[in-house]
Amino acid sequence: MSQAASAAALRSGTASPSPFWPSPLKRLVAMLAALLLGALLALPGLTPTPARSEPNFSAPRAAERARQLLGEGPRPTSSNNNVSAVERMREWFRTRGLDAEIQEATVRLQGKDTTIRNVLARRAGSSPGKAVLLVAHHDTVPGSPGVGDNTMGVAIALEIAEFLRDGRWKGRDVILLMTDAEESGLRGADLFVNNHRWMSEVGTVINVDSRGNGGPALLYEVGPESANVLRAITPNMKRVVANSLFAEVAEHAPTASDFMVFRKAGIPGLNFALIQGLDHYHAPSDTWDNADLDGLQDLGDAVTLAVFSLALDPADRVPSTGDAVFVDLGGGRLAWWPERTGTVVSCGCLLAITAMGWLGAKRRVSSSMDVLSAACRAGACMLASVAACWLLLITVEWLGVFGPATVAEGASELDAYRLAYWPASGPIWQAAIMLAAILGASLLALGLLRGLDGWAATCGAWMPVAALTTGLALLLPGSSAPVLPILFFATLTMGVVLFGLEPSSRLGGLLLAAVPSLVAGFLLAPLEVLGWSAAGLSMPLLTAARVAVLAGLVIAIACPRQEPARA
Repeated sequence: MSQAASAAALRSGTASPSPFWPSPLKRLVAMLAALLLGALLALPGLTPTPARSEPNFSAPRAAERARQLLGEGPRPTSSNNNVSAVERMREWFRTRGLDAEIQEATVRLQGKDTTIRNVLARRAGSSPGKAVLLVAHHDTVPGSPGVGDNTMGVAIALEIAEFLRDGRWKGRDVILLMTDAEESGLRGADLFVNNHRWMSEVGTVINVDSRGNGGPALLYEVGPESANVLRAITPNMKRVVANSLFAEVAEHAPTASDFMVFRKAGIPGLNFALIQGLDHYHAPSDTWDNADLDGLQDLGDAVTLAVFSLALDPADRVPSTGDAVFVDLGGGRLAWWPERTGTVVSCGCLLAITAMGWLGAKRRVSSSMDVLSAACRAGACMLASVAACWLLLITVEWLGVFGPATVAEGASELDAYRLAYWPASGPIWQAAIMLAAILGASLLALGLLRGLDGWAATCGAWMPVAALTTGLALLLPGSSAPVLPILFFATLTMGVVLFGLEPSSRLGGLLLAAVPSLVAGFLLAPLEVLGWSAAGLSMPLLTAARVAVLAGLVIAIACPRQEPARA
């Protein structure tokens, strides 16, 4: 049969569908199995390293030292406990041979003059280049011992000071800054940035400040020019949970850390935290008895490696490569790429998918108009899922089932927002709404894509996902971290199927279902586990955005059918 005759048969519906293309049900099963496998491979990475006692970072040793120097009671700014802890820390740093001092200033806090006290310690090095600054605030909110927020951070700094005490330090200068009044508006960090002579010598900053007291170490935020910072730490960072999506979430969070002050000052750097154990956050129960020493071990290992990797990195080894997008690989190695690379790759995937749809039509696998039609129909279904999810969330919130309306009366707007989404209130309702929106969009897509050839529908259905990923890479680069790899491997698999296999074959259909699903499970499952409990992913805007991505994946993977177009 000639090419023209084949195309006419396809358009008229007289061509027979391939008997080998897996049915939507089979591809859905393959998708779910691959998602589960990916999740099972990734979720063990959320288990923190067991606490240990050894010459390297030791959580039990760090905890005991922090107990002795900071005490076990609350340390709000200017309280007796706070002042005593500041003096003890300064003297302890001096006994370790570090240049230590207290930076004081009187500021207005809650309508009265209050003295805030930062503790600084510096270890001079023999390498050129600007200093590495490690920051951890030592104050707590009134009524909370603040072990998670943020005695653990100070404990890590003290342990690192112990490592720096002996011998001739061959790296760059390392400055340890224990800020005060972080809980009162980041005032200690602001005092250092604007009023200390060492500030002009700082090249990179690492901040440690947790919103919980356990779980895995999370690298969730970076400063400007982040590509060079990540380049320096990646070879040594063998164990960390990281995702630049959390940096985008942090922009909408009702809380801030000292890192924000340095980021606004243009200092490159990293922000680490623990986010599990949120029930103890700012509570009287935030004590060492309730603390997770495994989490402290995980956090201490990551921060120590980051500090020494940056301090030993040759100064000005490579020119700046701008900002970066980053993601961990199952809680192990860190992967990152420049933001502009993400934009190029996502645009390339969109063009490649479009081209493969056209090539499929040229090879009489499908009609080129089917590809465009499938793209429009799949895009409409994705938009429908977002609209349905958003309307349902707003309606159920308005009814008071979850959200700020569930918070006790008398709470400030900020506290109501935080308590409603960190962790999520009404998670079962929210999960049900997400599933309903995705299921509804998928059923709609099954009907709208009926009559289109399977290859055309597959290429077309992936095009809105590629367009969404490109938009994220351009507008919110950090949020593309978990989505771009899925799109990349989907595009790669489509190329293998088109050029190496028969697109209508059973193996080709199953590969198109399984490979992107495996990557999706590997990257998205940890985000869901961490996000619902402590990262604010239950906010309506972020919930609807995740529904768009998940609905797009289900539509592209499970909904196309292998059948001829009807006239």
